[in-house]
Amino acid sequence: FLQQGFIIANKQLFQTVLSLYIKETKVSFVDLMLLNYAKLNKATPLITFDKDLAKINDDVEVLK
Repeated sequence: FLQQGFIIANKQLFQTVLSLYIKETKVSFVDLMLLNYAKLNKATPLITFDKDLAKINDDVEVLK
């Protein structure tokens, strides 16, 4: 998929998130992508409503 010439993506980020997504079935791919993008850009904590995401990572704060 990522080898296609017309797809422009951060391949390292995508591969990292894909391997996490396989392990963490309760968390969406998009949420994992947002979290890892925030980490790469030193923009943590990530604030979310997703309690499952907060359970797997300390760089997440849940809004109440």
